[in-house]
Amino acid sequence: MYRSSREEPLFTITKLATEGKARSAKARKGRYVVSSRHHTLKQSHSLLDALQIFDKPIKLISLTNALSENL
Repeated sequence: MYRSSREEPLFTITKLATEGKARSAKARKGRYVVSSRHHTLKQSHSLLDALQIFDKPIKLISLTNALSENL
């Protein structure tokens, strides 16, 4: 649940199902997709492999460094 309709999750994990008999549908069967705000971050047939994207260390980005790099 969210407080307002403007809120959305930072990350979404989706399991794709097979639709149709096409080869591409069979290739996607059981595939997990990790996305963030409509951008696909990782896809895998294994949930553990898909979640490995969160194993990377978090890097602190300060606002002053980000602004100076863009100038």
